[in-house]
Formats: sequence, C-alpha cells, structure tokens
Amino acid sequence: MGQNVAGRTSDPAPLFRARGFGLNWQADIALGQFDPIPAPPGAPDILVARVSQLADRAAPRPFKRGTIYPDGFRIGWGDEAMFNMFAGARIEYCPQAKWRGELPAPFFSTVTALTLGWRGLLPLHATALEVSGKVVLIAGAPGAGKSTLAAELLQAGARLVSDDLSVLSRPGVGALPIVYRGRRSMRLHPQTAAGVDAQRCEAVPEDPRGKLLVWPRSRTTLDAAPLCGLILLGDRTGPVSGVELVPILPKLLFRPAWMESIPVYASNRAQLLELARTLPAHRLQRVNGFSEAEKSQRIDAALTVITAMTG
Repeated sequence: MGQNVAGRTSDPAPLFRARGFGLNWQADIALGQFDPIPAPPGAPDILVARVSQLADRAAPRPFKRGTIYPDGFRIGWGDEAMFNMFAGARIEYCPQAKWRGELPAPFFSTVTALTLGWRGLLPLHATALEVSGKVVLIAGAPGAGKSTLAAELLQAGARLVSDDLSVLSRPGVGALPIVYRGRRSMRLHPQTAAGVDAQRCEAVPEDPRGKLLVWPRSRTTLDAAPLCGLILLGDRTGPVSGVELVPILPKLLFRPAWMESIPVYASNRAQLLELARTLPAHRLQRVNGFSEAEKSQRIDAALTVITAMTG
C-alpha cells in the first residue's frame, strides 16, 4: 500500500464494499456490521482507509475525547485506534498500541453516527423495527429495555432495521422521514438472547453488563422504509402529544453533546422539531421483569400500539 505526505496512505484497492444506513461504503478492512454488496457503479459515499499517522488539520477545537474541525472531527477509542473524518465522505483510521486487527465497536456507533450527522442525516439513540413495510422506533433512557422489547417483538413477527443507532432522512414539511437499514446485530442480555432465532451469537468482551452480540435472522430486507411512529419506554403509559415531543426528540440524538457541536446541528435540530409536529408517539412501561407473563403483557401492549401506528 503506497504512502504520501503526512503518513496518509494512498487509496487502497477495494477489498470490502458494504451498504449501511442508506449509503455505500468502501474500505480496506472488513465492515462486518454492515451488509456486504457487489461493487456498485461510481464512487462510494464513504471511504474508509488505514493511515500510519494522522495528518495535521487546521483550526482544531478540542472537545471531550476528540477534536472538531471545520471539515470534520478526530476521535479515539482507548489505545486501539484513532479516527479522522473528513466532510462526511472519508474516514481514516490509525491503529494504536492495542490494535486488535479489526475496527472497534465504536466505529459502528459513535464514528458512524457523527459522520452521518455531518452529512445531514438524523442519527437517533433508538431501535428500529419494520412491520408491514413501515418502521416503528423504540426509545428510552439507557437500561429502559429498548433492545429487550425489540428482541421480543422479533419473535412476534417484526423485523430488525437497526439496534440502538437508527438513522432517519430529513423529513419534508408536514411529512415523515424514512429510516435506513443499519447494523446487522443487537446487544442483548443472555436471557433475552436465548429467545432469539439467531445466525450468530458471541460475547462482547468490553461490555461490563455481560451482553451478547446477536445477529437475528428476522431482519428487514428493505433498504429503507417510512417511519410511522415512536414508542417511548419509561414510567408512564399513554399517547404523547406533539408539544411533549418538542423537547424529547433533540435529546434522542445519538451522542447529543457531540451532535450539538457539529456545524449542521442547528439545521438537524430544526428538522427534529418539525418532526415532533407530525410523528405519532406513545409511552409504554420500561422493561422491569422477565417472566413469561410479563413478557407476554409487554408484547401485547406494544403490538396494540404498533398496529394502530401501522394500520
């Protein structure tokens, strides 16, 4: 692989092409969380390439564990890798001392979400399910049981669109957005994972909660589908008005503090506030128990809401 100034490698021969969140990706390393595809015509939407060192960039603004620039950001993950993103179109990764030979999990969450947000898409901290060609989002505070409820609904006929990180197009005025098919796996507690018909299931070493990474067989075949509603898990139940959604939706942005710091934030926030006026939303109880009776009650309540949203 050739090199040029500042340690940046020349663009590699394409080794891996994938489709994720409505975009074509090309990389010199496996992108196992996205769907592999044949070589599409034209240039990729996002290129991922390894470099031996990170080039200097103009006008740095330190932020949290990284740096924001006028044309992108830089962020690291422990001693595994550093990432340089340019204009939502190129991501460079620089292996560090504890590099394990594969992209760490945050590449497919934080790095991907910030890159897509930079491109003007809306990355939300929510799980998305497809039912009858339409998408319902499930959101809530960490630990509320988004992935657990979603996994239970897969057993009831729903299909996974994306777990934890869901990406929406910008809605037109008075219209609902579409949701793009995202990552192929879910992080689930072992008890929940045991009930999922899965292609693969493996441990997640860095997860302090002991969750498993599960690739469910019940996954949407649609590249994108229209959003028809939002389920919020919490301590109350009942419909949510548009006025109530106005302060809620911006808080659902994935890595909200970072999202607030990128140049397109004001426009993205305005789109979310517009969405609050048109998106049907309903509250359901957070996941509190795992008995068969409690599971059955959760599924029945969720399916009642979903049927009303998708009908």
